[in-house]
Amino acid sequence: MENKATLKATPTFVHQDVDLFKAHDVEQMLVLHMICVSPQESGQNLALQMIQWTEEDAKAHRVKVLTAESTGLASAKVFAKANYVQVKWRLQ
Repeated sequence: MENKATLKATPTFVHQDVDLFKAHDVEQMLVLHMICVSPQESGQNLALQMIQWTEEDAKAHRVKVLTAESTGLASAKVFAKANYVQVKWRLQ
């Protein structure tokens, strides 16, 4: 009988051991969990525009810290293009 390894999924978050509230002395922050654009609409800077709109809205609500978790190379590139700073790199 073949022994198959069981994959155990445990939710982890990049920020779980990085206290951004303390690091930036704030009581609130906005977290961008996901940003995606339809493949048919790619190449129009829509993701960057969504980030910029979110930043403007956050400023209007006096939110000083925005953070995001990129789930792939494309989202990592657009956050870098929007001048987001990498806090932690996680490989599983």
